[in-house]
Parts: sequence; structure tokens; C-alpha cells
Amino acid sequence: MILTQALFAQSIDEFAWHHIHTAYTTEDHQAGETSTSIIEDAQGHIFVGNERGLLKFDGVQWSLMPETGHSSYVMSIAADSAQNIWVAGMKSVGYYSATPSGQYIYNDMTSSVTTAFEGKDLGTFWKLYSHEKAIFLITSEHVLRWTEGKWRSWKFEDERRILPSWTDDGLYIHARGTGVFHFNGNEFEQIAQANPEVASGIIGILGNTSKGVLCATVNNGIFYLKDGSYRRAFPLIPDSQTLHAFICPNNNIILSTSHDGVFIISITGETLRHIPYQKPIFYTMSDSYGTIWSAGIGTILMIPRLPLTYYADTAYRMQKYAGDLYYSNGSSLQRISHAIKGQQEQQILDTGTHIWCIQTVDDQLLYGDINSLNFIHNKNNTPRKVHTPREISSIYHSRQDPNIIYVTDLPRISRWQKKSDRWQYLDSLQDFQSGAISVAEIAHSKLLISGENSPLLMADWEQANSIQALGQESGLPAKFTWAYILQRDELTIVISNKGLYKYNTLSGKFVYDPVLGEDLGNDAYALSHAPTASQLGWVLYLPSRNQQINPVGKLIWEQGRFTWTPYHLPSSALAGRVHTLLNEVNESSDEILWLGGSKNILRYNISQMPTYTAPATKLTQIGEQETAQLYYNGAGSPPQQISLDFPQRSLYIDYASSPTPIKVTRYQTRLAGYNESWSDPHASTSRVFTNLPSGSYTFEVRAIDEFGRIGTGASLQITILAPWYNTPYAYATYVIIGLFLLTGLNYLKNQSLRLRNERLSALVQQRTQELEAQKQELQKANKAKQNFLASISHEIRNPLNGIIGISQLLKQREDEQGTASEETTHLYSCSQHLNQLLSQTLDYSSLEAGKLRTRVESFAPAELLQEVLQIQTSMAHEKGIELEVEKPDIKHNWKGDPVLLRQILINLVSNAIKYSNKGVVRVILSYQASEETVDACFEVIDSGPGVPQGHEHIIFQEFTRLPDSEMSHIPGTGLGLTISAEMARLMGGSLTLDSKYHGGARFVLNLQFEIELFRRKTKANHTQEGSEILKGKRVLIADDMNFNRYISTAVLDSMGAEIDVAENGRIALNKLQSSHYEIVILDISMPELSGIEVVEAYLEQHEGHCPKFIALSAYNSLDAEERCIAAGFNHFIEKPLEPEKLKKLLKRHHRKSPNSTGSDLLAYLSKNGPMSLKELQAEYNQSLREELDKLKIAFALDRSQEQDEVIHKLLGLCRVQQCEAISTLVEKISASSKGGAPREEIAVLIRELSKELDRAATAT
Repeated sequence: MILTQALFAQSIDEFAWHHIHTAYTTEDHQAGETSTSIIEDAQGHIFVGNERGLLKFDGVQWSLMPETGHSSYVMSIAADSAQNIWVAGMKSVGYYSATPSGQYIYNDMTSSVTTAFEGKDLGTFWKLYSHEKAIFLITSEHVLRWTEGKWRSWKFEDERRILPSWTDDGLYIHARGTGVFHFNGNEFEQIAQANPEVASGIIGILGNTSKGVLCATVNNGIFYLKDGSYRRAFPLIPDSQTLHAFICPNNNIILSTSHDGVFIISITGETLRHIPYQKPIFYTMSDSYGTIWSAGIGTILMIPRLPLTYYADTAYRMQKYAGDLYYSNGSSLQRISHAIKGQQEQQILDTGTHIWCIQTVDDQLLYGDINSLNFIHNKNNTPRKVHTPREISSIYHSRQDPNIIYVTDLPRISRWQKKSDRWQYLDSLQDFQSGAISVAEIAHSKLLISGENSPLLMADWEQANSIQALGQESGLPAKFTWAYILQRDELTIVISNKGLYKYNTLSGKFVYDPVLGEDLGNDAYALSHAPTASQLGWVLYLPSRNQQINPVGKLIWEQGRFTWTPYHLPSSALAGRVHTLLNEVNESSDEILWLGGSKNILRYNISQMPTYTAPATKLTQIGEQETAQLYYNGAGSPPQQISLDFPQRSLYIDYASSPTPIKVTRYQTRLAGYNESWSDPHASTSRVFTNLPSGSYTFEVRAIDEFGRIGTGASLQITILAPWYNTPYAYATYVIIGLFLLTGLNYLKNQSLRLRNERLSALVQQRTQELEAQKQELQKANKAKQNFLASISHEIRNPLNGIIGISQLLKQREDEQGTASEETTHLYSCSQHLNQLLSQTLDYSSLEAGKLRTRVESFAPAELLQEVLQIQTSMAHEKGIELEVEKPDIKHNWKGDPVLLRQILINLVSNAIKYSNKGVVRVILSYQASEETVDACFEVIDSGPGVPQGHEHIIFQEFTRLPDSEMSHIPGTGLGLTISAEMARLMGGSLTLDSKYHGGARFVLNLQFEIELFRRKTKANHTQEGSEILKGKRVLIADDMNFNRYISTAVLDSMGAEIDVAENGRIALNKLQSSHYEIVILDISMPELSGIEVVEAYLEQHEGHCPKFIALSAYNSLDAEERCIAAGFNHFIEKPLEPEKLKKLLKRHHRKSPNSTGSDLLAYLSKNGPMSLKELQAEYNQSLREELDKLKIAFALDRSQEQDEVIHKLLGLCRVQQCEAISTLVEKISASSKGGAPREEIAVLIRELSKELDRAATAT
């Protein structure tokens, strides 16, 4: 090997420093151990001659070329001007050419050689060269040239094989027994005689210089050959054989050796790089990117052209001191010296633990560890230690006093002073114990301090309690996640997670500079920095959220502004997490940048850094997976476009970037015409497309390098041909066939049109009859539904009518006597509310059909609110919940539908109480009034668990309750909120849930009402008018229930009427025919004859003056009212009979009384009516007994409909006087009857009910 002694020694001593390279082994290319030669083609593919054949590398994958039919051992390869790849085996030669489909085929030229030189022993085929249109094949003794379709040979008489070399000025041959020959185009001319100085053989002619032809020998060194004489260029180091030598375009010499690897030396003999390898390297070449490729035994080396070396150790801090590099790896202080005879030497100076900081101060090197401050003097490299009570994390030199340093000994900041080359502790900053990331002195004893998750601080060392936080008044944010203070000369800056701030020494304030942006992440320890070597500024390693983007650059302050210039540092990821930087200018005036990280220490020569372009992308293979058809296999230039038949199945496209010094980290693709957007960056080097529709597309791919740059892409036009049935020829055929078909079809159509019309006419008539029949069936079903609702409401309201009537009479009498009681008021309010609740429940079918109507009436909103709360008082009291109402003073009545409003509020308040275990339920009324209208807002707020997020709309759906609710045990149908919301909508308003309220549930009801222009009267102004409005008038009441008749009789009696009663419709008709009445009140659902049938029969038989007929119905529907009016009724009243309703019909003035509620209806009636309690109880017991007898008969005769009707009446009677035993039995009978229980079980319950009635009668 030929190197200078010093350089060779340096390379040996630099064993710890590594150069970037990649070694491909048999595990990568799956071929043989031995590789002999390497070339690059025009597409950037690398071809390697191997003992198993010819290898191809596209930048991503290795592949073996098709077999030649001869021995697989490849001796040499070359690429001609047509981009054919020539291959020489030991006794064979040929070339690979590209087919139009992009596949390689082998063209065997061996027979042409043997034919041209038949009878000659050409020896082994050693080397191939290509020049213009000629191919040179070098054998053991011959040079063969292929040109213009024929071979020509030149023979050299020599005992050993001839050694060829190719340079820019042509082919050289070294015949070691004869001399050196140069090919002048047609013949060889000898330029030097045989010389023992080069007896080992000239292995490579490196080029023609002013000093002569530079020749590299196997064992004798490197010489200049001029005028037939040899002059040594570099001394000989007889340690390893040179197996191949060539010169790069940048004039660097590459030497491949037998067991020392690869050397890259300058034209002056300086070793630039050394890649150690202990096995032979046979061949080396340089590709278009300047990358060195070497082929040998066991490896194929790729050595990128990078001015980078690295050392395998961790570095947390680095510092240059006295010409040497000092660094700490956390557990020791290391020194790499350049001062010993030009060699590098590594030395461990200190093995103390936790060495995190190194700093030069004048002629000393200071560093801190866990319990001492250490310093090294230039004349004495032995560290000297001064004990400290705390661990030292950083050291800062005072700008005002060269003998003062500030030390961050967590969590304090201390001050040290230099005395007689030794450092002594002075004191610590008072009142500071929070830890500091960085410190800077801006004036005498005044410090800026930065920390983690804290504001920037300013402290005066000489004054107590002087630490103050700097915020917006100083031009800074109130707090930083992290911040570093950097200082050079008079320039002080703060780099933080929120960007860069420059300190103004005159104003004492900071100014934000956008040069680094406003978001540098939240990693407090990701920033690394070092002063620049030649300019005012810093080299920075910035925190980066995108770890694939190189964040190293130079921040420079010049001409009054900052500039940021990023470095493009290839392979910087080798450093790992970067902890420290160092910038210097070496003896050759080159800028050097050191990166110390968690994995390695990297050294970049910035001045020699080439300008790298972003890597280009190429297509490497195109084919169909399903059919295994290839459209391009990497041979020659890829196609610009391909056409595929429909249907397209599984098109795959492989792509890659040629191997370059810059790493490709990701790719982006898109298929224009299908999706115009680029894909997200990915590492895949293949795309597959399946079942593309017919049409034209453009596939595009581009690479993204390690700096985030996008390189030149590759594209492919793809046409999916239309299927045969979508071609113009097919369309023409369709037209012709269509014309024939239309002609024939037209004839057939005319013939069948008459028959079709006849069939259609018959079908229309049939369908019309079917639709008419369906219409009648639907009408019957609807009528049956209305009849059912009327019947069921009648049966429910019959007992309810009694309760309402009695409570109303009691209240009326108390009002007349001025002795109103709270019990009567509560009884009346509850009965009224129960009636309204029943009405709204029965109207749910009308709500579904959109038939629910609103009724505009005048009402007092404050009284309505009070009624709502009175109804819920008992329920709230049982749960210990307070009811509160907040309302303003309201001077006028409002006009609207108080029934719907009351129902909505009762539903909301009831829900609020049910879903609250404690606390308060508040009802808040607020409004905005104009001249004629008022916009009212009712709020119902509880302190329960509230409605879970995401269920705000579910609760308004019918029959829906919250899933998995903690209150799921609370009974309910799930209709309350649904009906309330629909009622609010019918009233022109809305009911919503406040989803932002978190103290429970808050429902908001918004409605608009009219303002009654007359001022609302107070109770004091009310009169008792109308108490005897029917005085002297004969009134007939017909109802099939005794108790209902009693209630109606009491109501009419209080109005002064002369009353007659009838038990059924037949009796009522007989009395009408025999007596005269002014008013007749008929229940429309009675046995014998219904109320409607009574009126129709009477009007048919009677002419002249008729009484006023009033229909009394338990079911208030539009259809029922229309039937009654059509039959001859004058008015229609919904049960129960109330004086107010009757007075309205008779056009008398009336007033509404506040609702009341009570518990013992019979006892109350006995105190305020003509019958004693005993008489009322007897009448009540008799009614129960009669209904029970009817139930027994219906049960015995198995009349289910009659049985259900009687059970309904019993349920109503049970609610007049609460008896838990009787009510429970009746409810069990009802449930058993509806559930289809065995008759024996129902019979047992009826017998128990009979016994219970007997016990109750005996007790009274």
C-alpha cells in the first residue's frame, strides 16, 4: 500500500473514528460471496458481477439477471453507448439488452469470438471496457475489440497475464515482461520499457498529469511515468497489496486492497478516508452522485461522498481547550488530543459521576459533577477538585468580573471567585431555590434566570428580596414552558417554547423576533446551542415535532437583524438525541461542526459539504399481479404510457430512488384522474391498483429526503380501454340492431295495443273497486277506534266525575258561606288536574294525528304557577325537596291555553321531583312585554343528576328513557316530555334542555301570549253572582251511574234548578215525552238508549218548542261533538259537569275558582250537603255492591266486554273513598282479566273482594 508514514499511522490511530458506509452481504442480495466488478447505467441502476451471475440494484431491491447459459461466474461488466450491459465470464462473453417491454434478454457473443479466433487459445476473459461503439475484451494475453460487427485481436507475449487500465485518454496495457503500451485508436504503442521498480504490476493508470502518467502498482507504490522513466510519487508501505486503483472526478485516488479495505487519498497523498475491511476488495468505482462502490469477497460496499466521521460514544457537553476536544459522557470526562505528533489520542481524565457541564474560563477548563467543582490548568492536565454540597449542572462566566463565575447547583445559584488559580465558593442567591435552566449577567450583580414552567426572573445579587418575575410589562409572556438565555458580547436573547426574544439593554425590555417562529414545542431539554466560530451568533439544534426534518442551523445577528440558515447535515440521526454542539474553524480554515448525542459524536466539515439535490424517483417494475404479466422490468427507460384492457384487475407499480448520500425517508403517490390529492408520506415502494374504471389516468410518485425536500418525480400514463360493448363499432351495431328491433316491435306494439288497453281498462275498474273497499274498511277501522276511545274515556271519567263534582260543590258552598278550607281547595285542584291529565293522555292519539287543538282563554299566570306547585307539594314533601318559585309582579291576565301550559309545567316539575333525591326544585318565570303580546320564559331547574352529554335529543322521543341511568328504577312511560314538547310547539313556542347547565337539569319553555287589556280582578272584587242561575228551571239529568247522578244533582241544585233524574236512555225518553223541561243533560253513553238516540227519537216525535239538549261525554273528540250536534244537541260538555261550563253555555258571567284538593270526599260532602255521612256511606257501599253483582254475573256468563266495563266502574268508585284493601283487590282483578289469567284465579279474587266489601259495610 502506498501512503505517507504519518498518514498511515494516523489512519491506524484513528481506529475509533468511523466513516459512513453501507455493506451489502449475501443476506441482502442472496447471491454468492465473491463480487468482482461494478458499473452504473444511465437510469442509476447498479450492476455487480458476482460468482452467481449478474446482480442488479435499483436503490431498494437486489435482483439476479437471467442466466447466460455459461458458467455463472462473472469476471467483468461494462455498459455500451446503447445501454447494453456486457458480461464477461471466464470463457464467455455477451450482453443484456432491453426489450420494448422493459425486460432484459441475454445475447450470447461467445460463438462469434470462438469463430473469429478459431484455433487460438485466448486464455481467461479478465476485463471488459466500452468506448463509444467499441467493446474491448481483455484476456490473459490478448486484447479483443468488437466494432462494426466483427472482432479484432492484439496479442502480448508475456509470461504473466497482462494488466489493463482505462483512463480518459484510452486503454493502457502493462505487460510486465515487456513494458507499458497505450492504444492510439488503431494500434498499441509502447511508452515504457519493463522496469523492476514496477515489477509487481501496474494495477491502475490514474491519469495524465503535468508530472507524467500517474501509475499505481500492486506492491511497489505509486509512480509518475514520463518520457519512459518512473519517479516515485508516494513512499511504499509494504503491508497490503493494491488490487485496484482509479481516480475520481474530484481527483481523489481510490485504492482497493487485499486486507486493509478501501483508502481514499488526495492527489498529494493525504489520507482522506479509510474504510477498514480484512478481506480482498477487487474493484472500486464512483457513481454519478460521487458515491464509491467496492466489490470484494463477502461484501459490496457503498461509501457515500460525505465529509462526516463519527465516534461511538455519548456526549452531553463538548468544549475545545488548548487545541484538544473535551467531552463528558455522563460518567467520565474524555479528551481527544491532536497534539502528539499529528496523531489523535483518546484519554479518560476523570471518572466522576454526573458530569453535565464543561466551560472554559480564561486559561482554565472547568467542569462540575455531583459533589465538586473541577478545573484543569493549561500547564497541568490533572483535574483539581473543590467540594460542593450540591450537584452542578451549569457554569456561567461573569461578563463584569473575569474572576467570578455563577454556578447552578440545583436548586440554588451560587457565586464563586478565582483566587491564585483556585476557585472558592462565595455565596448563594438569597430566596432562590426553584432551580434554573440558564443564567446570564446583564449588569453588575444583576442576573436573568430562566427555569421550567415559570416566568423569566431578574435578580440583584447585592439586594435581598430582589427577585422579580418579568412578564408582559417587559415584553415577555407571563410564563414559559421552557426558556434558555444566550449571551455573546452585548447581545442577549431568550429562546423559548414561544420563540425568540431579544433583550434591549437601553430600555430593559424584550422584543419578540419571528425568525424562529412562535412554537418550538414543549421539550425543555431538546434545545442545544453553541457559539458560532466566525460570526456573532449561535449554532442551534431546535426542538422539532417532525423528527424526520433536520433542525440544525445557524442563527446570526448582523446589520440589526437575525437570520436563520439551516444546515443540511446528512445522516445526523446517527447522533441520536442531540445534547451538545461545537462550532470551530480548523487549521485549514474549514468550518467544523460537532454534534454530540445519545448514540455517537458526529464531526461535519461544513466547508467541504457538497450541495446535494433532492433524490429523484424512477419506476423499477410495472406488471399485473393476477396474470403475472410484465409491462416493464427495469431494463432501459420506463414506458411513458401503458394501455390495459377492461376489466383491469391488479396493476402494481414499483418505484425507487437511486442510492445517494442523502437518505430517502418517505414517498408520496397519486393517481390523477381518480384522486388528485397526494397520499400521506409513506415508506412503501410499491402501489397496487385494482378494478379501475375505463378512462385515462396519470400515476405520479416522488421521494422526500431526510431534510423534508421533495425530489424529481416519475410518472406513467395509464389508459384503461373501454370494454368491447362501449366501443364506437359496438355503438354502430347497436343502432342497426335497434332499428330492426324498433320496426318489429312497432308492429307487435300496434297489434297488442288494443288488447292491452282492454286489459288496462278492466284492471283499472278492478283496482278502483278494491280501493273503494279498502277505503270503507279504513273508515270502519277509524270509526271503531273513535268509538273505543269514547267508550273507554266514558268509563274512566264516570267515577272521576263524581270526585270533581263533589269537590266543586263543596268549594262553591264554602265560597258562598265564606268558610273556604285548605282541604277543599286541594281536593278541587287535584281533581281538576287529574281530569286534565286524563284528557291529555286520551288526546295522545289526536296528537299523533295532528288533531290536538289549543283553546285561548284568559288566565292569571301567577295563580297558575301556584296551582302547579300546590299539586306537587305532597310529592316533594315526601322526598324532602323544597319547591321554590321566582316570578315578577304581573298586572294583567294573559290569553292563551292555560290547560296545555299547566300540563307542561306539571310534567316538568313532576320529573324534576322524581329525578332529585334532595335539594331544591325551582320554577322561574320571566317575560318581555310589548303593547299587545308578552314573550314568556318558564325555567324548571332541579338538583338531580342531569342528562348525560349526547342524550339531549333522546329524552324528547316518545316511549324513550335514558339507558343505564342511575334513576332507571323510577317508573314512567317516557311520554311526558314528548307530549310537553309537542304541546309547546302547538302553542307556537318551544321546550328545550339547557345542555350547558351542570348543576342538574334545566328545562326552558318559551311561549308567547296575548295581554288581556283589562286589569285582572282580585278576589276582593269577586261577587257571588250566578249562584242560582237556574232558579225555577226544570232540568232533566240522565246518567246510568247513581253516584254521577248524585253529583250532577248536587251541582244543579246549587244553581237553583228543579231536578229530575233518569237511570238510562229509555227512562229519559219517557220522561221527556210526558213532562216539560227547559234543560236536558244526557250522558251520550247509556244502556237501553244512548243520549244521541234519545234526542233523535224525541225530535222525530215532537214538533214545536224543544228544551236545550246538552251532551255530557267522558271523551272529548271532534268526531263525538260533531255527531252530537248533528243529532240535535245544542251543546257539548266534557265530563265532569261543572257549574262554570254550564254557565258558559247559558251565556252567563262566571269566574274560575282556584283548584283544591282533598282526601276524604264523603266526609266533606256530609258536612256541606243535605245527606249525612252515614247516608252517603250507605249509598256508596250500595253502588259498590251493585257493580260487584254485575261483575259476578258477567264473569259467570263469560262476557268479557261487560266484565271489563264493570271493572272500570269499580276502579272509579274505589278512588272516591280510598280503601287500600278494596282498591288492591280491584286492581288485581283488572290485571288478571287483561293478562288472561286462569278463571279459577279471578274467581278467588272476586270472592275476596266480596268478603272485603262485607267487612267494610260492617265497620261503617
